[in-house]
Amino acid sequence: MNEKVGEVIKRRRIELGMTQKELASSLYVTDKAVSKWERGICYPDVELLQSIADALKISIEELTAARYPIFDSRKKTKMMFRKAVMLLVLYIAIVVFGYIFFFSDPRVLFNVKRSIIYAAIIAFNVLFVFLFRLLMKREME
Repeated sequence: MNEKVGEVIKRRRIELGMTQKELASSLYVTDKAVSKWERGICYPDVELLQSIADALKISIEELTAARYPIFDSRKKTKMMFRKAVMLLVLYIAIVVFGYIFFFSDPRVLFNVKRSIIYAAIIAFNVLFVFLFRLLMKREME
């Protein structure tokens, strides 16, 4: 199942023709708590899962088979870390290559062609840092 827990609760509650208030009263919680679960703002306590499953007339497996964002965020964090490491290695390789290329010959400072290439490497590094920050910001959302 690819739904979030809140989506499962909402879908099943509507299928049964229950209001949030009715579900809340059967679980001894407030209707605001049910609303927050359904909107994904917070998640029900583990102790309540069996009661929720009973009230919605589904098995606890159906309820808990839903996707928990906590696990998704762990996968996302792991992938972000891998991307960051790969990009960092690439960045370091480019910087080292540029440094070796530029300073390998003392005449490079006066060689216009190599100076242009070095300026391009610096521009690439600036662009790389900008794109890396943009990627990390997008991944965090």
